[in-house]
Amino acid sequence: MRFLALLTLMLVAAAAFCQQTAMGIRPQAIVQVQRDRSGASLIRITVLDPDYPPSLLQQQAQAVGKYLGTDARGFQVSRTDTQTSQKQAGILRIDFGVDGLTDPKSGLFHIGAIVKALAGAPAPYTLKQFQIDFDYEEPPPGSLRDFSSPAVQIHRAMVDRSLEYQVTLASQNPDQIEIPDREPQEQPAKPPASRTDATDWIVIIAVALSACAAGALVYCLLLTRPTHNRKRR
Repeated sequence: MRFLALLTLMLVAAAAFCQQTAMGIRPQAIVQVQRDRSGASLIRITVLDPDYPPSLLQQQAQAVGKYLGTDARGFQVSRTDTQTSQKQAGILRIDFGVDGLTDPKSGLFHIGAIVKALAGAPAPYTLKQFQIDFDYEEPPPGSLRDFSSPAVQIHRAMVDRSLEYQVTLASQNPDQIEIPDREPQEQPAKPPASRTDATDWIVIIAVALSACAAGALVYCLLLTRPTHNRKRR
């Protein structure tokens, strides 16, 4: 049974590694998400570095709940060890549950919570490239597709029966990572002012200046009008 579990994990990691390598991306971690009937999300994070500290991985799992505004629960950390001629190595993973990863009304995924939680690990355990798989999920209307910012790049793809987000971090500061749940919409450009509107303003200004000039002329004429003394009777 232990051998079969190890073989399954190795196949999952190898499939992801081969797929991402073909696209020029080598993931350091794989996040698998499944939604149960209650709406909660069951998450498994698998780290491919055999020396990755289990305590650090559990802190990152707890941070997922923190960024969602709730508490993650049911942590189960395990390592499938393999004995090599040089050292003992293995694949580290953690399983846990959390609420709020999927919006109950829109069905949108709050993947920003996972990305922020995995950012900021100290060297040499810094995660720069990883993938998030939503098993048996279809992309809901308006959901995030490709996204790029100075801090993070995200690409979405459908792989078999999973919705996959490929994440590349340019910043390890969670405060600099902002990922929208929806596909950003371009703001429509404001139409240029019509010539009619511009002409109306010109006419108004011309009339106002003409009125001011006429008033000034009348005032000057009144000032220069000669006065005559009346003869006394």
